[in-house]
Amino acid sequence: MTNVTEAPRGEVREGLTVISHWIDGAPSVSTSGRTAPVFNPATGAVRAEVALADQAEIDAAIASAQRGFEVWSGYSIAKR
Repeated sequence: MTNVTEAPRGEVREGLTVISHWIDGAPSVSTSGRTAPVFNPATGAVRAEVALADQAEIDAAIASAQRGFEVWSGYSIAKR
């Protein structure tokens, strides 16, 4: 992957916010220390950085999604 940088977790780098993960209904600070730029498509300017997940974070997100699916899949579309 191009433009991937290493950064301490939770850090604001060069005035850019590092966007964390959202797992189990709450923000989850990445432990990988890796980030990638988030670009404004209109200007090409870097607006933030997004945390890149490691395998443990990916597994946690998948497990959370599977648990959530068991609950909300029983709801009607209108209730979702």
